[in-house]
Parts: sequence; C-alpha cells; structure tokens
Amino acid sequence: MAYIGNIPKTGNQRKIDSPLDRVGGGAGFNGVSTDFLLRVGGDPVYPGAYQVLVVIGGEIKEPAKHYNINNDTIVFTSGNAPSQADESTFFAVILGDRLDVGTVSDASIIGTKIVDGAITGNKIGNLQIDANKLANDSVQTIKIKDNNVTAAKLDQTTGAVTPPTLNLGGYAPGSLPNAQRVGQFAADTNGDYWLTKDISGTVTWTPLVNQQTILSYVGYGSAVNTTGFTIDGSTNKLNTNYMLDSTSSAYTISISAAPSIGNFIRLVDVTNKWSINNITVDASASSKEFKDYLDSVDSQLLLDTNGWEVLLVYNGVNWKIVT
Repeated sequence: MAYIGNIPKTGNQRKIDSPLDRVGGGAGFNGVSTDFLLRVGGDPVYPGAYQVLVVIGGEIKEPAKHYNINNDTIVFTSGNAPSQADESTFFAVILGDRLDVGTVSDASIIGTKIVDGAITGNKIGNLQIDANKLANDSVQTIKIKDNNVTAAKLDQTTGAVTPPTLNLGGYAPGSLPNAQRVGQFAADTNGDYWLTKDISGTVTWTPLVNQQTILSYVGYGSAVNTTGFTIDGSTNKLNTNYMLDSTSSAYTISISAAPSIGNFIRLVDVTNKWSINNITVDASASSKEFKDYLDSVDSQLLLDTNGWEVLLVYNGVNWKIVT
C-alpha cells in the first residue's frame, strides 16, 4: 500500500528502561516523585498515553486515571506515586509508534479543531503574524504595551499620520507661522497669537487680547487682585502666585494660614503702581513675622517699589523675603 509522507511504523514494541530517571535528578521510585523520564536504550521516546502498557505489582495501570504522558515524561496522577517497593515489579512496554501523517495541508485546520488556550506565545514563530493576518480594527489600544510603538513602526507615506486640524479662528492659514507646540507664541500683520488646545482636543490660534491670557500662559494664574484679601489657606491658599493691581487704591493682604516649612507666597506688581499706592502684607494673624536680608524682622511688610515680584518662603520660624 502506498503512503504520502513517511511510512507508518507498526508493531515496534519496545521495553522502557528501568529504573526510571526522576525529573529533576535521581532515579527510581520513592513514594513522592510523580514525574519520570521515558528512555529506551538511553534515548528519549515520545509515545502516547494509550500506546504504553504500564504494570506495577502485577496490576495494569489505566491511562489518564493512574498516569499521563507528556512528551518523553510519564506523570503519575495524584495519589498514585509509586513507592520504592514497587520498583522490582515495574515494567512498561511501548506497543507501537503513532502514525506519522506527514505535513498538514494548507488551510486544513479550522478554529473549532484547536483547543481554547492551546496556542501560546512560544508556539508562534517570530515574524509569522503580519498585517494581512489581522482583521481590520481588531487591535485595541489596551493591547499595545506602553512605549512599544516607535517611529520605525509608523507608516511614513504621505498622509498616513496626520496632526489634528488647526482651527485658526477665521484667520488665513497662510498668514500664520507653523505651530511647533501648544503654548507657542506667534505674530503676523494681524497681531499676536497664542496656540491653545481645549478640552475637546481642538488646537486654536488665540489672539492675545488681554493681560489675563498672558498671565495664564506664564504660570502666574489669571486672577488679578485689586482690593485687600486674606490668605487663609482655604479661599486663598499658600503656595500660590498672587497678581496685585493697586491702581485704584492701597490695600492690605493678611496672612492667617498656619504655614509649614517650605510653603511660599509670590506677590507680583502687574500694573507698576506699588510706589503710588502701597500694599501692606500683615502676618500678625498667624503670629509670624517677615525676615529680610539684614535679618530684620517685623509682622508687616510694605510693598512700595514698582514692578517688583516678591517671593516669601517660610523657613520654620519666619517668612523669609527672597526677592
């Protein structure tokens, strides 16, 4: 009879070497070990569980119930580990080789014939899955490991990767310089612009029309104080920048919040009016004092020089005047 592929070997009965070598080292049964290597003439063999006749103590052992075979290893099931006394009565015979059906035909294995969870990473050859094997929209963001999409993995053809569309607020695109990053300032004949991005992700060239816009960009905060207030740690907090405008009149800032070492307060003259209308900072409500570079201390600090930016840092005893 003709065969496609290798001719099956039948009737090749072989006795397995004894004593069996234990997986992990040592040889023979000990009542504890359950995993043993299968060898014939010192060479590994790979029979199926139902292809081996195993006898211990005159009893034929049942495959799957008393033992299983995994490649070249026989694994006795729980409660069936052979004892040292079983060594002299053990023998096992391979009743014949399994048929070799040759190479599986292309496209002959369907999904229902593969056991769930049977295909693991080490069963997939490197570079064996390409884009043609993936269904459209089948790879989700959660499946991509962080920092694993590099520039080399991006399609470099024109139009493959595009940035968000710029909403130029009605201004002609050709009149504005190219945007390098959100937060960039730009200018043209129409005026000055600031590149912003809103919550929805829309990137917009925003005209610089007021003082608040600039202050927000440089990190000072957008609120400008024109009257007295109290830094109480709740409504007005420590570790905050305060923009001060004394154009209309002088006023007082009280500090009642209890500071911790390293807390700061930054006070900025945004209208250059401190010399005309002084601002007084009073820390007496918190029982603290200010200390200048001459080591002079006082519970009140007078801000009377135009354009200053004053940084107060608490050192554990006093509010240190840094600038």
